[in-house]
Amino acid sequence: CGRYLGDAGEDDVPKYVLPKGFRKELELFNYHRVAERGDNRALVIFESYLSVMRHHRIFQAISPFGRSISDQQVDLVAALAPRKIFVVADGDEPGRIGAREIAGALSGITWARAVDLPDGVKPHHLTSDELAEILRPLW
Repeated sequence: CGRYLGDAGEDDVPKYVLPKGFRKELELFNYHRVAERGDNRALVIFESYLSVMRHHRIFQAISPFGRSISDQQVDLVAALAPRKIFVVADGDEPGRIGAREIAGALSGITWARAVDLPDGVKPHHLTSDELAEILRPLW
């Protein structure tokens, strides 16, 4: 997977580049590492895999590659059997709506909550300590 770091739409370059034939609705970014850990206390689901890359050492983190989650991805999350799920998306209206929809789709598995970030803040802009401060009262 790749991500263009310039402004979206610049020079007709797509923001995200995925391998030909890749079906993101069947995968969760970083799933294999979380499954290997076997720690089911809490799971953080990020909108973007950049946020997963930034925070995966501190949090059990995955991404559905965007603001929505498919039934197949819900099944993958269920297989991890987390006790709590925090859905952290970008601090904008589309991110907040997507986070609530993902949390709702996962509410049949376990406790799931959408976490609102301040306007304009993306999870990968935060340090892991800053994100922990936001999540700690909800933990």
